[in-house]
Amino acid sequence: MMVGASGGPGTKDPERYSAQNFDLGGLVQVAFGINRYQLSAPAWLNDVRFDVEVKVPAGATAEQFRLMMQDLLQERFKMATHH
Repeated sequence: MMVGASGGPGTKDPERYSAQNFDLGGLVQVAFGINRYQLSAPAWLNDVRFDVEVKVPAGATAEQFRLMMQDLLQERFKMATHH
């Protein structure tokens, strides 16, 4: 199975973000702009996989996109974060 993501602010397709067969840990990395080693989470986060298609508003910045992804994770996955 293919794994990958494309689109979003700063790419040739800034108004669409697509992730196929992406693990939840990868989505968290995108949403918070972090590296894998910076994520402290249960191991199953890397086992659960999803396909995500997101429409990004025209002119959205990378920071605004990350905040939208954080909202998506909080609303759809009931994710809570602690800094």
